[in-house]
Amino acid sequence: MRGWYGAPCTGEPLDLIRPLRDRSKPHARTALKGMLRRGSLSVRLAVLVSTTGMTGFLPRAGWLGGLVGTLLAGALTGLEQWMLLVVWGVLGYVAIRSLGPLGDASEINVDEAVGAYMAAALSGARGAELALTFVLFAILDFLKPFPANRLDLREDALGIMGDDAVAGLVAGLLAAGVFALTRS
Repeated sequence: MRGWYGAPCTGEPLDLIRPLRDRSKPHARTALKGMLRRGSLSVRLAVLVSTTGMTGFLPRAGWLGGLVGTLLAGALTGLEQWMLLVVWGVLGYVAIRSLGPLGDASEINVDEAVGAYMAAALSGARGAELALTFVLFAILDFLKPFPANRLDLREDALGIMGDDAVAGLVAGLLAAGVFALTRS
């Protein structure tokens, strides 16, 4: 198999993107799409998971990933909700880790999806309450409260997934508090 610029490659992520030294949008998008076409099965799955089912290639990808996570959390309840959070979080971490330097490309939105899902699951939001939970998550994801700001400095999978998980945790707890006060 040949990688970018005709160099020999095994189909693994780093072989496919080795010539791309920067993470600029056109190069990252091209590399990710190339991985979907030419990568091994594990690479293709990593791209599908990390882009939340290819929603990362659409405009406003981060917000769309967060919206997908919020809506999924609103549709599930109980044990299924928490099992999906753990499985999705672990798969997202592994997928981002396997993508190497492309793990923080703008098309990668599984971190926002998992963070928004966590916020909605923790808050117990239903119906219109999901909108408040999603907005709280978006604000906290932008502001990066401690320790999310520390995790955001890391350039590995833990940093990429961790800052959104912390924002989701804080947003979920804040929303749960607001809902407890308004439901009383």
